Amino acid sequence: MKNKLKEEALKPSSVQKMPTVRALTRQFSVATLREAGYRVPEDISVIGEGDIKIFGFCSPPLTAITADYQEMVSRMVEFVDGAPMGNRKIFIPQHLVERKSVFNRLQIG
Repeated sequence: MKNKLKEEALKPSSVQKMPTVRALTRQFSVATLREAGYRVPEDISVIGEGDIKIFGFCSPPLTAITADYQEMVSRMVEFVDGAPMGNRKIFIPQHLVERKSVFNRLQIG
């Protein structure tokens, strides 16, 4: 897997951000990127999903996008219980927990 990641995903011309799924995967991704010679966040930004407290202790501390998961579960339970949904769209707001794994390229002078 490591070799494939290096060959496919780490092409400097195409990589700017690398979405990952789980906390350990994110930290593994950062370690693999560093091993391949990339700097996080200077070369590549890493953003996770869900805000797990340990993200603040990673190196670098990981930025995350998170949502109100309790609200998501409540909506799913309504659906499973047979509440009429129709064509209704449900919007669960998300927010960004800013840490050090993302480089803001808009602030470059």
